[in-house]
Amino acid sequence: MALFLAHNSQQKIDASGGRLTGDGLNTAARIIAWVHLAIIVVLIAIFIIIGVTVGFDSDDNDFDDNDFGLGLQYLAARFGS
Repeated sequence: MALFLAHNSQQKIDASGGRLTGDGLNTAARIIAWVHLAIIVVLIAIFIIIGVTVGFDSDDNDFDDNDFGLGLQYLAARFGS
């Protein structure tokens, strides 16, 4: 949404013939929006990795609440803490 709004505002600034200013703020908004998207992608990837490492318990094949802590312990041991 922010990228769409920044794109629209840049078009309006360009079409104004110099009457509207704000190129710097528009650039800052675009950078912040891209950084935000990157952070969201990284967080989703982390949750997927944790979910994969947690797995399922062998006796009834459903998710066990205690497995989440085991997944975090595995990641800490594997990649350092």
